[in-house]
Amino acid sequence: MDKDKEGYLTPPKYAEVLGVGEEKILGLIRTGELTAIDVAKADSQRPRYRISPEARAAFERSRRVAPPPPPQTRRVRRKATGDVVKFF
Repeated sequence: MDKDKEGYLTPPKYAEVLGVGEEKILGLIRTGELTAIDVAKADSQRPRYRISPEARAAFERSRRVAPPPPPQTRRVRRKATGDVVKFF
């Protein structure tokens, strides 16, 4: 692989990194959520995608999950003072 092509991954390799199926990565490429380049010949019927490190970083940034908000403290109900009449 050329020095300038280092770091490019195929969809199966990137799927392995993320722990998902290859079809999931191909679907993300088809919908445009993940950018890739097609290194196949112009007259080829089948695409040969390569995903750059920059495209992977942008995709992972777009899918980053925000940490959950801190739990709210529950308000404690205060018991009423001596003005309550007990019937039982």
